Amino acid sequence: MTLLHCTTPSIYRYSQVFKLIVKSVTASLSLLEAGSPIASRSSNLEDYYRELVEEYVERGGADAIIVTGLKTGEPPLLRLLELTKKYSRVPVLAGSGVTAENINRVLKLVDGVIVGSYIKIQGRAGNPTDPKKARQLILKTRELI
Repeated sequence: MTLLHCTTPSIYRYSQVFKLIVKSVTASLSLLEAGSPIASRSSNLEDYYRELVEEYVERGGADAIIVTGLKTGEPPLLRLLELTKKYSRVPVLAGSGVTAENINRVLKLVDGVIVGSYIKIQGRAGNPTDPKKARQLILKTRELI
């Protein structure tokens, strides 16, 4: 994002605003977990999220929606993936946090995944690829599709 910021500041600002919206929606959705006192009022938050997804697709011209966790390597909330898929007319991708352990749950909710740090040595995005982890994820994915 730093290079993007230097060459195209408006895109960087947009991405930062979107990150804040995702953080806000993620925090809101966490309140909807089973047993939450406001779970019965979830339709208001769900309506808000539906409108947000429709806005990005219709007015934003999105060809796909990438749903991420709040930081590198962190998976998005499954409920967020579920709602995005429910309201999106374009493909939905999980953009972070996909592992051999959660690929089966994630693939049920999305059209595709973007894998990065999980298959890197020590789970760090800048490190070389760890062939063992990459193979493990590929084999697990092949079992599922």
